Amino acid sequence: MKIIISHSNHAQLKELASKIDTRTPQNKVTVIVSKKEQKIVFIEGKKPLCNQFNFKLSNQSTGIKDKKYAIDASFVKQLPDYFTTKADIELNIRTDSKQILYMELQHINTKHNAVALRRCTCSAAEPEHLEYLKDNKKMKPSKVSKTLITKVVEEATKNLPFELLEFRKDCIRIQRDGEVRDKPLPDTLDLTTPLIITEKITKHLAALCETTNSSDIEIDQVGEVLTFKTDECTVTHSLAGIEEFRAKTPTKMKTLLHFVLDFYTFKEELRHCLKAYKIIKKENRAMLYLNKEQAAVAFFTEPYEFVLPIEVSEIIGENTEIDSVYHFSPKDLINIKIKDLVGAKTAQFDIIQEAGRKLKLGVYYAKDDILPSHTISIERDDSQYKKVASLLASLNKNDKNKGSSEPEELIEKNGFFNSDFEDEY
Repeated sequence: MKIIISHSNHAQLKELASKIDTRTPQNKVTVIVSKKEQKIVFIEGKKPLCNQFNFKLSNQSTGIKDKKYAIDASFVKQLPDYFTTKADIELNIRTDSKQILYMELQHINTKHNAVALRRCTCSAAEPEHLEYLKDNKKMKPSKVSKTLITKVVEEATKNLPFELLEFRKDCIRIQRDGEVRDKPLPDTLDLTTPLIITEKITKHLAALCETTNSSDIEIDQVGEVLTFKTDECTVTHSLAGIEEFRAKTPTKMKTLLHFVLDFYTFKEELRHCLKAYKIIKKENRAMLYLNKEQAAVAFFTEPYEFVLPIEVSEIIGENTEIDSVYHFSPKDLINIKIKDLVGAKTAQFDIIQEAGRKLKLGVYYAKDDILPSHTISIERDDSQYKKVASLLASLNKNDKNKGSSEPEELIEKNGFFNSDFEDEY
């Protein structure tokens, strides 16, 4: 039996391979060949998180018979690498003299100009995969247009990172670091039923939209299992923690201070001080100084006193909040990665007060976002305000003195001193 799958399905085959976890010993993939439907089906995974991929057979396929068998998962995972994107996938299913079934292919390595024969013995189809196939046919999912799902992926991507994100009828509920917050639902998203996804699901859903030829994507959720179904595949995902997520109420927060500053300079100073000074790295304590004109990052760790002014703009808050100092963990902020900054180098920050008067420093991906992409703990410490201000004043004084010394340096450079004195040397 010669199975030929069009090269146009290479991306789908690659998606199948990405789902296969070969870390489990003796992991199997069930393969079902249907003569009537002229297709080959691959089922992988463990119930209830199985995935099913359907491939139409090319007209060039020969000797097609109904077959159900299992094959080693590692062999299936390598299939995309055994065929180039321009070559059809050709699989031969044969039975040897001892009636042992096996699958074989020719691996043409164009890089080394070599051809290898790859053969793998087949075994009986996995019972739980056959059971999953029956359950899949009984499923009664809801249909959603691929266009709308694409918008869901775009909106979810804007709100990364998150642990769980729910598209409700009236809002989007987001869980980050275990805390839940709501934001308005865009007018373009008109989902008739709620949908809960994770970061991992968002990525897989994006890939599904790219590879499917279906105009609709079917969605079914039962407990902590979420299923997406198209003509080409059925993929399942875990929504572990969904019950706790649904039981949570949005965290109440108040923005005390809003400002925009040079994120690269801020982060680079933290990185330098932690990398160059082990004592500072061990203490892991930095100061954020703010007033109406400028911001600064400072370190007061014996025997060091460091301060670096940073350009700040759009600072909004009560006067008691603007003139302030906060201490925080520099390691926490260094770990934050901002993909799309507000400007060429700037990022938006908020000092946020949560329930129990706990303070957080919120960092935003986009200027118009109403929820921070990342938050870190921060504490007000105005006892250090005068000390930071004094260091900044000393820095400004040194800058002025440096500017006044330039004429003398210029005179010396141009040789206006007594030439006879210089000749003595």
